[in-house]
Amino acid sequence: MLYWYFMQKNWPKYSEISEAYLKFMSAGNSKGIGQDAIHGILYFFDKNASTASKVATLEAVLKQHESLGNRVSLANTYKVLGETLREGGDLDVALDAYKQAAAINKEIGMIDSEAHCARMVYELYEAKKDIPNAFAWYKIYQTIDDSLNNLAVQKNISELEVKYETGKMEAEITQQQLKLEAASLSRRNLGITVGALALAVLGALGFLYFKSKTNKQLAAKNDIISTALGEKELLLREIHHRVKNNLQVISSLLHLQSKYIEDEKAMEVMREGRNRVKSMALIHQDLYQNDNLTSVEVAPYLRKLTEGLFQSYNIDPDRIRLRSEVDAPRMDVDTLIPLGLILNELVSNALKHAFPNERPGEVAVSLKSLENALHLEVRDNGVGFAEHQKAKFEKSFGFEMVKTFAAKLKAKLEVVSEEGTLVRLVIPQIA
Repeated sequence: MLYWYFMQKNWPKYSEISEAYLKFMSAGNSKGIGQDAIHGILYFFDKNASTASKVATLEAVLKQHESLGNRVSLANTYKVLGETLREGGDLDVALDAYKQAAAINKEIGMIDSEAHCARMVYELYEAKKDIPNAFAWYKIYQTIDDSLNNLAVQKNISELEVKYETGKMEAEITQQQLKLEAASLSRRNLGITVGALALAVLGALGFLYFKSKTNKQLAAKNDIISTALGEKELLLREIHHRVKNNLQVISSLLHLQSKYIEDEKAMEVMREGRNRVKSMALIHQDLYQNDNLTSVEVAPYLRKLTEGLFQSYNIDPDRIRLRSEVDAPRMDVDTLIPLGLILNELVSNALKHAFPNERPGEVAVSLKSLENALHLEVRDNGVGFAEHQKAKFEKSFGFEMVKTFAAKLKAKLEVVSEEGTLVRLVIPQIA
């Protein structure tokens, strides 16, 4: 029906049907409206249609939505209009369309779609080099995104509270039943005058009966304890999520601030600081996204960390190859954060200094558990350095940081410059 009315340009009927369709999808899936596959199906433009013809059609549809009071469809169409204008290169008008969509979505309570539109406004301002507005809208987007996560957390907490109260009531009822049944059994026993054998049999039966009831009571208490543990796990997961978000805000702020810097050395310092923040954010991201909230899988974390450094320094992977060998399944946060910062410094240093003048080469990262210790090696086959250069390297800020974190881990640190550079750490007593 949508396709038919769209092709017939019967905009009043098309507006009615699209509103019904969007509300239906929203009722079935609270995040559905934010997906391109759902809102995009409402428009059947020819693949060769020009931006101007698409905009004209969308403006005609907007008038019908406005006249019929179809707020969901109105927000959706402003969103599509913003995408169309952005693809056509008209960023200023696209900004207005996305802002209209965000405002209407906020009015009708479509928080997920409002977050999408706010993110697009922030990205468009960034594309226009309007950094103050870009950062302002980035904060708006983060606030909406956090509210979405808070809604999910509150829903889970409410469900847990209901289960907790239900379990508590059931435990109290079971306790009262036990008391009543015990009292009743005591009264019945007063009237029993049978022989010793009968008394022994009844005693055995009574013991089994009370044991069964006690087991049920213990099971009810265990359910309450499990519920409390679930609540704590949910809150801990939310803490890791908030820490990750705050670190991402710091990283974005450093990125935006660096756009005002012209000095190459200052730019390098900003980039190094941003990479250090990212290395910590990755750990908290893994923690809140996985079931285990106390430790992180080492191999995926190191892979994402090193790949991010290659992207940060714009390294061609065909010129400088990365080889990694990891034999350490999981690691606690207190060990992995300093280890990640150490690895960040060593790999960054190799990428910056080991391969000048577009020289090809290889950076190898090895992390293994051997003889109750963790062995970390970062090796490159670059130009290396002479003895006087080694002394200068070991006094740099980055290497001072490496030594500080190595001391925190009680690790033995060694630097060798033969056919490139090798830095080795041996961290004792790693389980």
